[in-house]
Amino acid sequence: MKQYPRLFSEHSSYGSALRLLDAAGVTEGVVLDLGCGRSPLAEPLADRGLVHVGCDVDTDALADLAGRGSETHEVSLVAAEDELLARLTEVLAGRRLAAVLALDVLEHLPEPTPTLLAVRRLVLDQAEVAPLVVSIPNVTHVDVGAKLVLGRWDVDDTGLLDDTHLHFFGEHELGRLFTAGGWAVAAVDDVELAVSDQAFPSDAPAVRRGAPLHELLASVRARADAHARTYQFVRLLTPTDPGRAPYHHEVDEDRPLLAAVVVTGPGATDTRALLGDLAAQEPPVEVTVTDRVGLDDALMACPARWLVVLDPATRLAPDWSARLAAVAEVGAGKVIRLGAVVVADAAFSALPPDPVDPATLADAEPLAAGAFDPLHAAAPAPVAVGAFLVPVELVRAAGLRPAEPLPMGADLSLWLARAVQMGGLLGSDAPALVAARSSLCPPGAGDVVSAALDADPLLLPAGSAGRLDDLRSRVVAAEGALAEAVDRAETAEYKASHYREHVERIEHDRNAELAELEHLRLIAARRPSRRLAALLRKAGLLP
Repeated sequence: MKQYPRLFSEHSSYGSALRLLDAAGVTEGVVLDLGCGRSPLAEPLADRGLVHVGCDVDTDALADLAGRGSETHEVSLVAAEDELLARLTEVLAGRRLAAVLALDVLEHLPEPTPTLLAVRRLVLDQAEVAPLVVSIPNVTHVDVGAKLVLGRWDVDDTGLLDDTHLHFFGEHELGRLFTAGGWAVAAVDDVELAVSDQAFPSDAPAVRRGAPLHELLASVRARADAHARTYQFVRLLTPTDPGRAPYHHEVDEDRPLLAAVVVTGPGATDTRALLGDLAAQEPPVEVTVTDRVGLDDALMACPARWLVVLDPATRLAPDWSARLAAVAEVGAGKVIRLGAVVVADAAFSALPPDPVDPATLADAEPLAAGAFDPLHAAAPAPVAVGAFLVPVELVRAAGLRPAEPLPMGADLSLWLARAVQMGGLLGSDAPALVAARSSLCPPGAGDVVSAALDADPLLLPAGSAGRLDDLRSRVVAAEGALAEAVDRAETAEYKASHYREHVERIEHDRNAELAELEHLRLIAARRPSRRLAALLRKAGLLP
């Protein structure tokens, strides 16, 4: 049979299993190691005073394990449930059961559920219920998914796609297995591996770290759930009632079309008028009211196909949901935008309690359309979040949730921007919503949104290359015009400087002449006139 390494490593499923046993206070009794192979845990468990009992069908591995001092038994895990229970009970021989291990085992079994059910019955027959620790490779690791994009499914001797694996598990499938086998997760110590054994060929852009394709795929995968880099699920389980978990599949027609999440908070507007607007809509809208802390959970729990996040300082037209439904018919999977108008807070407070037709409001200002252009993503103008309807699967399957603590209300704007990037945008500019000015995400938030988006790879729709080329041409033309304007300004500045120097010289000369004239006037004022001198001589007063 295939032989696996028996070296113990802290950063492996064996290290994780040992930590889980230590944390659970497992210090005395027998540890049944099912499908043990050459078990790297034999010595660490013996060092803790536990009795390691290896169970496998591989006689060579059992001989190796026995030679290292462990008790071993030949046990087939593919036996029927009752037969396996009887065999394990025989192996235990009335001793105290401390824990059961099934490390990298269940994925090799044709039917793992009967094995889990047999172990459940075994531990429940004991005076003290022992935990079960399992480890299972994660087939949803980003490297496996990235290679599937390239059409590659590379089965190997070991690792995530070991050629002896009969089942492949992600988080949801693992939950289904545990439910069917009668086990509940009590503790987690998963193995994380940023670069897995499936990261080959090393130069393939889908798996090469730093390549734009990989960074885009990894970014999308990382938002979907927390297991993009999980290499092995390692869980400590406790017995519970067996059940039947459904497959992860929902039919669109079985879900309501629209859901609204109304977000309240300190100092928020009274929700009664908005809730009245929602209650009057046809088709009907599923409504949830939550605070900002519970928003992510409320979005994940939405039962409909599309959802909208509404501030209480928002009012809706009587046909708001009908217009959304009409656009949704042709916009499957896209973010849908309806037109909106803005009124001052005082005018908003004076609106009647019945649904409001935005087109009839004399003092309303239309909100700028075309926000969240994927080429720059951030909103160029204030955003009314309630004017955007988001596909629920962008939240639930793609993991888009406004969990980032950004200032100025930019978290919801960033959420919308990412949703538009992934799903596209479709909408109408005819107003169907009234927003109080204080409820808008301010224009300054666009810089925050742009900075957050700049840290991620950018996904652009078809046609963006042409638009980018047109934008580049405009920028080049604008830069040329700017350069000419700068040249003209520099020339004008040079001439102005020359004229200033000339004026300064003229002013200097003028001031000098004025000073000389004043000097001459003073001299003239000190000399007596010739006529006066003649008169004085005549009078004999002057010689």
